[in-house]
Amino acid sequence: MLQRLMTLIFLLAAGPAAAEAQPCKELPPGPQRFACASARNPGLSAKRDRCKEEGRKLGLTSNIGGKMGPYVQACMQRR
Repeated sequence: MLQRLMTLIFLLAAGPAAAEAQPCKELPPGPQRFACASARNPGLSAKRDRCKEEGRKLGLTSNIGGKMGPYVQACMQRR
C-alpha cells in the first residue's frame, strides 16, 4: 500500500515538470512562443529590441503594409 502511495505521489509531482519541458518550437508562432523562448534565453528580448531599433533607423514602420515584422525576424535569425 505504501509503495502505491509513493508511486502516485511521484507521478503527480512529475506531471507539471513534464508539461514545462515542452520545447518552445512546438508552440505556434506568436507571443506565447516568444515568451517561452525568452524565459529560456533572457537576452532574446534585448536582441529583438536592437533589431527593431535598427529597422526604425532604416525607416521601416510596423503599420499595415510596413516591413518591420519581416525585417525583425530576419535580423533575429542572422545575429
